[in-house]
Amino acid sequence: GEFHRKTQGMVQIFDAATGAPVGRPLAHSQSVWAIDFSPDGTTLLTASGEYKYKDAERGELRLWRVPAGGEVGSSVNLPYALYSAAFSADGTAILTAGGKFGEGEALLWHVLNARPTFLELLSGARRPFATRQTSVAPMRHPKRILSAALIPDGKEVVTAAFDNTAQIWDAVTGRPVGDALSHPSVLIRAAFHPLQENFVTACDDGNVRVWDAETRLPIGQPLLHSNAVGAVAYSPDGARVLTGSDGRVARIWRLADRGFAAAPISLRQDAQGQLASYSPDGRFILSGNTLYETDTGLRIAILEKTGTLDAKAFRRDGKQVLAAMGTSARVWDLESRTLL
Repeated sequence: GEFHRKTQGMVQIFDAATGAPVGRPLAHSQSVWAIDFSPDGTTLLTASGEYKYKDAERGELRLWRVPAGGEVGSSVNLPYALYSAAFSADGTAILTAGGKFGEGEALLWHVLNARPTFLELLSGARRPFATRQTSVAPMRHPKRILSAALIPDGKEVVTAAFDNTAQIWDAVTGRPVGDALSHPSVLIRAAFHPLQENFVTACDDGNVRVWDAETRLPIGQPLLHSNAVGAVAYSPDGARVLTGSDGRVARIWRLADRGFAAAPISLRQDAQGQLASYSPDGRFILSGNTLYETDTGLRIAILEKTGTLDAKAFRRDGKQVLAAMGTSARVWDLESRTLL
């Protein structure tokens, strides 16, 4: 559950047809922990941070034009490392989460209109993106937040933190909804069901817990791994959940009668499971460093053989996946199954 990489980060955008790099590399002075494409594919979000146990930390949120690679406005600099950042499903909001020793914070940035050098926030003011303003109160934990996710309709947020709790928040007011959900160990990831029926939390005790979205009560028994679970993701249709562990094992769990099937499909990974996601069309799985076919479990490619990926993002059209580690980034074309 700890992050110690302190290398510089770099993300490169590539032309889909030729595989040639487009523009300059998107350089960062810290490791990039999260990347995401806007729903319309015109903007790339990157979030970076430097982990230090008690010393000063810092994080950076940046937006980039796609495919040219130029930065949109100025970066947002925060006094803590950012571990999670993503666009909302409709592209009107950005949710960030991170923290430092003794503090965790999630912020919801509402975007009304993206312009060449400015973003408008819900406050109504037209300001450089570097201006730190949010439409709701900060959502805080007493320890760093490793993951935050918006419910698909954008009305609630779930956070997972080092304080062993998950919390649901009202995305309009920033206030907690109900009590915190206690766990026996550090929370690493959380995700909402696409149809908002339930949500899952992944813990470093090796368990993934399923919760009813309305009652906030657990559903069935935890989904078990032998090692800390660093990744969790629903399939686009909500019928399956993908989990990845530090034991280099990924598992696919099928939804059944408000719970999950007892016998999952196991996939052997080539790296620890800090990343897990489905492609937008559901045809492919990325877990750890490995890309699989969803229906067959066939391993298509290992995206990184010498280390563990720090961040990844599927294009919303499902044709490519961007993966970053330290100072390098690679783009895989999913149609030809080749490295660009």
